[in-house]
Amino acid sequence: MNGQKALLRRDSALYGVDENVDLTRREIGVSLRQVLFSGFQTTNEVKRTEYEASAEQWTLFSTAEDLALEVTRAYLEFMRAEQVVVLAERNLASHQTIFEQVKQKTDSGLGSTADLSQVTGRLARAHSNLISAQNNLSDSRVAYQRLVSVAPQDTRIPVPDAIMLPTTLEQALSLAKENHPTLKAAGSDINAAMAQRDASKSNYYPQVTFDLSAAGMTIWMEMMAQPPIQTTRLAQM
Repeated sequence: MNGQKALLRRDSALYGVDENVDLTRREIGVSLRQVLFSGFQTTNEVKRTEYEASAEQWTLFSTAEDLALEVTRAYLEFMRAEQVVVLAERNLASHQTIFEQVKQKTDSGLGSTADLSQVTGRLARAHSNLISAQNNLSDSRVAYQRLVSVAPQDTRIPVPDAIMLPTTLEQALSLAKENHPTLKAAGSDINAAMAQRDASKSNYYPQVTFDLSAAGMTIWMEMMAQPPIQTTRLAQM
């Protein structure tokens, strides 16, 4: 307190003002902290986020491949339904021809009524099979369009690339283990969990930080008919 009064008397004498004038004191401080060592927490957290991003990427690839597989199945199912409709039409045409022949014989008295009844039943079943095949074709067209938003057109039988296909079961299992996106996503999730475990061990290490702070004091003297006089003193810590 005595030091502050001495400082005020000196400033009053220096600036030629009354030492009993009211003063307003304000202080401001700035501090800076930099962590130098945190028990490898930052390093492990970076690894964890990288593994999590990799897992999300492989999950996206897995979803895309699952969708591609579903589209392939819908496409093949549509082609199969088309072939079934063609066969059902041929079957109906064949039964229609047989029915006309048997009916002609029956009308001429050379065939029996039992044969005509049997052929009539087969013809009705052929009609039913054609209607069922057409319904299945319509359903498969809708299923394909639901996936790709486009109706199938100019369909062709796909030819697999024999070079890309595994020749043995062991080779197929090996390729699946090495390249399957779901397995890779699971591996990244495991690595992320291990990195998180290592990051939690940072609490057992000492933390080293570098601290820097600075503080300043400003005094305003309010005087009548004179502009405010500002005295600033800085203290460096």
